Amino acid sequence: NGDFEAAKGLLEQVLAQQSNHYPAMLELASLAGRKGDVKLQASWLEKAVAAQAALTGPRRALALLYLNTQQPLKALETAQPALEADPNSVDFLGIVGQSELQAGKTEESIKTFQRLVNVAPQTVEAYFLLARAYGLAEKHREMQAALTKALEIDPNHLPSQVALVRFFVLD
Repeated sequence: NGDFEAAKGLLEQVLAQQSNHYPAMLELASLAGRKGDVKLQASWLEKAVAAQAALTGPRRALALLYLNTQQPLKALETAQPALEADPNSVDFLGIVGQSELQAGKTEESIKTFQRLVNVAPQTVEAYFLLARAYGLAEKHREMQAALTKALEIDPNHLPSQVALVRFFVLD
């Protein structure tokens, strides 16, 4: 009903009784996010990850928050354990690759996105991300090949279309 304070109070009561109740922590993180309090949102997500380190949901949410707030090293630190536990995780390969790219680790991101393409060879986004990394590494032929493959999978993928047009115009 839009009563954030009442919801917050109920969730805090749950945590008073069960201090590691990660679903309540996730809801508190969501409430903080709706109010635009990124620091509090991150804090609740960190607590949820600490409470249930093996679960991928809280870890994914925290890594994405860090990635979206330009904190790529924290995103990497958060996502790496999940990728180590499941080296073929499409979600975490994408998060780790984007974090590496944002952190300026272009060659590492290329390797990660190559793994993503191998794990999900029919995923247009995997090829697009790989092309983006190649472009930043100034590997133009590889970038063009990855964009071409992305458009073979989905000829209507607008980001790949735009990137390929931009490549031809600037080349």
